[in-house]
Amino acid sequence: MRTLSALSLLSLAAPSLSQVALPSPPILPPPAASGAVASATSKPNAQWSTLLNNLLYFYEAQRSGKLPSSNRVSWRNSSGLNDGSDIGKDLTGGYFDAGGYDEAKQTPYLDDMLRWGLDWMIKAHPESGSLVVQVGTGMCHSV
Repeated sequence: MRTLSALSLLSLAAPSLSQVALPSPPILPPPAASGAVASATSKPNAQWSTLLNNLLYFYEAQRSGKLPSSNRVSWRNSSGLNDGSDIGKDLTGGYFDAGGYDEAKQTPYLDDMLRWGLDWMIKAHPESGSLVVQVGTGMCHSV
């Protein structure tokens, strides 16, 4: 099944769709004491860096369309370059989904996470031609 990221994100914002209920009891990450402890220092925590790298690499491997030269997934090539041409639209891009994610029981968390960000994006677009792109002082990440 091919998932188009823009359409998927927009469909989650549609008020007519009901939100997927979170599982009960919730599936929680391992406790911080098990090793993945966030670092408050300027030196990045190696475990968090590895986790983020693996997560981003996973999504890079799922990309469809003309892949950028920065693509790190050596076994992937551009694909789906004619998507939408049969209806006169450029629908290249997005991500592949081979299914099987439901078995991991993470769909409700994905739904909840995407809604959280999309709800904020809707609030950050208070009127036509206006978009809030930063809140706070801008000093959050200065060293």
